[in-house]
This record gives sequence, structure tokens and C-alpha cells, in this order.
Amino acid sequence: LFHLEKWLLPQRTNPYLSFALPAEIKTGVNVTVYKEGDMPKDKFQDPPPTESVFNRIQRTGVLRVGYNATPIPFSYFNDEGELVGYDVAFAYDLARTLNVELVFIPYTWVGLIKDLEKHRFDIAISGIFVTDERIRSLGVSNPYFKSPVVMVTPSKRTHDYTSRQTISSIRDLRIGVFNDNVLLDFVRETFPEAKPVFVSSLKELLEFKNFDVLIWTLEQAKILASLKQGFSVVLTQDLHPPLLFAYMMPPESDEFLKYINYWLELRKTDGFTERMKEFWIDGKPQAEPSPRWSIIRNVLHLVD
Repeated sequence: LFHLEKWLLPQRTNPYLSFALPAEIKTGVNVTVYKEGDMPKDKFQDPPPTESVFNRIQRTGVLRVGYNATPIPFSYFNDEGELVGYDVAFAYDLARTLNVELVFIPYTWVGLIKDLEKHRFDIAISGIFVTDERIRSLGVSNPYFKSPVVMVTPSKRTHDYTSRQTISSIRDLRIGVFNDNVLLDFVRETFPEAKPVFVSSLKELLEFKNFDVLIWTLEQAKILASLKQGFSVVLTQDLHPPLLFAYMMPPESDEFLKYINYWLELRKTDGFTERMKEFWIDGKPQAEPSPRWSIIRNVLHLVD
């Protein structure tokens, strides 16, 4: 008897498209979100500055964050058209920590490195995979997340994707993949007979029309399957090593990179990282943070 349960992830439901940034995240941050097509052509197209990224942020009072709106739950647009997600929450926190305005600028996966080399933004978010090329070309933060690679498929076809061998035996297979060289190159090398189909938006993911199976990371795939009835996540044997996620910065951003790594460690220490993980990735309701300890509140009980 073939036991599929060891490869299948239990299904769950979560209203991710209704999730919004908690008030504690947004309060006190002046933000502008540009979308594809609505940003002036010449805006943020200046040549690389002679000053450091960190000094430019402090001088202008603006933090420019590059984002891609596809990788739910790290950054995406909810049902209200608001840019939300795990990485988006961290961007708000970073702007508040620096005491600067926050500007979100869209990017495509194929243009990410070039955009950062041209200093189109100061830091890039959105569940970006760490690769040798990106490490050589850009400033790369310490990894903040790790996830295995899985397949998303209609539930009735899960048996087809339990191993590389079963996948390779499928004729005319169409594998959905983002136009990012990490998983795209893997698909082309590992399944040369399959046809990669580029996916560019969350809408295309949810439609699931032009491909038979999608290759993605576990946490993101779980959410997609929870949003689309009749679909399952398959933990394919020996598919791909786990992928690391990190924030990317322009080349020679050493001072800013050190600051980002220190800030990430602080957020682990004060519990912010765990709260955001529970909310955005685990889909658990977020409790209001407790007030900071003080003698007046906790000893003298003079305030509620």
C-alpha cells in the first residue's frame, strides 16, 4: 500500500487576502506605495550616488524599498488593495527605526540586480532567495528565513509528483515558475522535457490555468493551497535543497548592511520577528503587544 500522507501537507484555510497590517506597524510611518505603471518614468532613476546608501537615507529622510507583489505572505496586495505581508511589516519597522519616510518601488525578478546596481532603491524585500550571483553582485543581509521547495498541484494528481522520477515520466508537463533564475534554472536542468511557464502575479497563481503544477517554497505553497480549493502541496522527495531568504542592497552598501543585520538581531530579541512570523506565515491571530514594563505600571499600579 502506498502511503501518500508522508508527502502531503495537511490542508487548512486562512483568509490571507483579508489580512492587514496591524496598527502598531503603520502608526507614525509616512508611506507612499508605487505600483507598476503609476510611477513617473524618471523618478528614482538617478545615477549611483557618490555618498553611501546609509548617508543618503539620513540626508533625504526617505527609505526606498523595492518590492515584488507576488510572493504571498512576504509581500502582496490584499483585498483592499493595500500592500501587506511579513517583509512589508519589517519595512515599516525599519523606516520607523530610522525615523524616515517610506517609499515602496516595484521591481521584477529579472530586473532585481540591475535595479539595485543602479541604486533605484535602498533595499529590496519580498522573499528573495539567496544565490551565489546575488552574493557576488549585491549587499546581502543575514538570512532571515529558510524553506524547502515543494510542488502545488490539483489534489487528484498528487501521486504524480512524489518523486523526481514520477515527475520526469509525465509527458508534455507544464511547470509554473517565477521568472527568477533560481527555480527556473532548476526546472530546466532537472526536468528538461518539461515546459517552464512563467508566473508573474498572484492572480495568475490563483487562476492556475496555463500550467499543470507549480514549484514554490513550502510556506508560500501552503498559503496558495489554502486559498484555492481542491489543491494540495506535495513534499517531493529530493526535489531541491531548502532556500534561504534575505534582504538585498546595492553593491558596496557595507555600512547599511551592518545596520540591517544588527536591526534584524534586535527584532529577534524584542519578539517582533516571532510575532510577525506567527501572524503572516503561521496565520495566527495577533495579540496586542503588552505595554513596556515600568515601575509606575507594574509596581505602583498607577496606570491601567
